[in-house]
Amino acid sequence: MRRDLPYLIPYNSASLANISYNYDYPIDMDLRPRSVPHDRIVQFVMERAIMSKSAISRRYDSWRDIDRSLTVYINLDEQETKLKAKDSRKPVSIVVPISYSIRETLVTYTSSVFLESPYFRYHGVGPEDYYGSILMEQLVQQQCMRNKVALNIITQLKDAFAYGIGCVSPQWCVEKGPRRASFRGPSNIYEVGAFDQEEEVRFEGNKLVNISPYNFLPDPNVAIDRVQDGEYVGWINSESCMNLIGREYYDDTYFNCQYLKHIDGRSRLSGLHDSYLDRYEVGWGDPNWYSKSCDVVYLYCTIIPKDLGLSSYDRPQKWLFGVAGDEVLVRCQPSHLLHGKYPIAVAAPDYDGYTVSPISRLEIAACMQEVQNFLFNSHIANVRKAVNDVIIYDPTVINP
Repeated sequence: MRRDLPYLIPYNSASLANISYNYDYPIDMDLRPRSVPHDRIVQFVMERAIMSKSAISRRYDSWRDIDRSLTVYINLDEQETKLKAKDSRKPVSIVVPISYSIRETLVTYTSSVFLESPYFRYHGVGPEDYYGSILMEQLVQQQCMRNKVALNIITQLKDAFAYGIGCVSPQWCVEKGPRRASFRGPSNIYEVGAFDQEEEVRFEGNKLVNISPYNFLPDPNVAIDRVQDGEYVGWINSESCMNLIGREYYDDTYFNCQYLKHIDGRSRLSGLHDSYLDRYEVGWGDPNWYSKSCDVVYLYCTIIPKDLGLSSYDRPQKWLFGVAGDEVLVRCQPSHLLHGKYPIAVAAPDYDGYTVSPISRLEIAACMQEVQNFLFNSHIANVRKAVNDVIIYDPTVINP
């Protein structure tokens, strides 16, 4: 994928320019699909996503080899397929679970170290912060238990040992839902509109979102241990089209999701569609808009808003962008995080301090994995051939 080629927005057969849903956009701009400001921002985001993808996709072939080792599965060739069809009891080629055992051992140890309650420890700077740090520690621990953060950390550790990088995004979760405000009307509880409903916050707190290394979009100009020093960082997330449309009503930072009904929704940059999901035969399902998935490119980027026409601010500032299906802008807002960092945490236990995608622990042991597979499979093939074999011999040279 060449970097000097400009990104071209894929225009659908159903022109989005002729469709309008009358959105009130969060910034004072016309961000309708196919408008000049909208397409300028999409172009900006996708060019950086392509540059990141072209760098990290070079590792995909090696990662797929690791996936095959970890699933302990070998596709049967034509000869072995016929053999199993004749007699399902006969053994065929196997994968010796060396890589799997190494990863599980490492994850077991690191989990016992990092997942001792409470997961995150807080200490006050001075005596006046003593009780506040204790309360904060307990509050965050309750949020971690509510959102099952331990599972996200274990997944991050598994990715780190298998692919060399494990990525998560800390996010603030707000769950809203309807509540029964008042009862009106007769006693027929099945009557439509018998209850007035209002929206209420049911839960809010911290959560972690895992990012597949196949869909991670780091800045290739900085090493993986210096993600915060890059110009941008992001990821691609596959989401339900219906969930995105529903999220507009609970989160005012989302917009244009109604337009997703008129596009394909898939991103050509998503690494999951041509990697391990294909092996598990996970597809896109029914092509109808209400059941399809949609790939969203989320990109945190340090920009000068004035250069993109977003505001009159002329100093570097972190913004969050979201582009669905490579062509519809669904998020565009400044990042108001007080810590001033990208909300990305990367685990790279074997980083070298220079590259964006270091060699993983399992890749180091890949040669040993291949040797063991060859020894076991060649022995199985030899035994299978020798059992019930037909031997032609000269009876005159054999002593009875």
